[in-house]
Amino acid sequence: ASLALIGASAVLAEQLGIPFGYGPTAAVAGTALVVAALLGVLIRRVVPPLAAAGQGSWRRDALTYAGGLAIAVALLAWRVPESLIAPRNVSQRFDIVFHVNAIRRTLDTGNGSSLSMGVLMGHDKGVLAFYPAGWHDLTALVAQTLPAGPWQIPLAISAVNVALAAVVWPAGALALTRLIARPRLRVLLLGGVFAAAFTVFPSRLLER
Repeated sequence: ASLALIGASAVLAEQLGIPFGYGPTAAVAGTALVVAALLGVLIRRVVPPLAAAGQGSWRRDALTYAGGLAIAVALLAWRVPESLIAPRNVSQRFDIVFHVNAIRRTLDTGNGSSLSMGVLMGHDKGVLAFYPAGWHDLTALVAQTLPAGPWQIPLAISAVNVALAAVVWPAGALALTRLIARPRLRVLLLGGVFAAAFTVFPSRLLER
């Protein structure tokens, strides 16, 4: 959802003819929060509330989830930086040039719209001009906080990838596990281990 909002703010900024950055992103995020709050009020008026869980049960569930997440984050916080080798390194995969150029284009032109990112592949019109640029937009926002220079983009890429792979990925995996298997201690603790044990994702994509 966060990447979708960031990507949407880049598209909106392009349509309005303003540079993409923290301003459009904050405006879109604020609007989304207001809409979500209004929908929440409307839903509570229409849909009967579910029976609330006891305070002890809620606290136990939260601690169980936090325990599984702590295991996953600890393992991935060790494994993911090891895959990077060094923060200034970039991946040696075949398509890295496109992704780095997409971030550079966003920083230089203020245009990170998914509707026109395909121009980097020679497609400036129609469907082929579309390329999903949520990750590139997020990385460009991080890069804006770093000093300009040859390491600006590589450092931003490493920071974003570590955050997504070591925190966001296991948090989402455990939320799905909790939904399917319910907040049982053994399941969520093992889920934290398994979320960090995948080899194809995220570690494989981050190898330098």
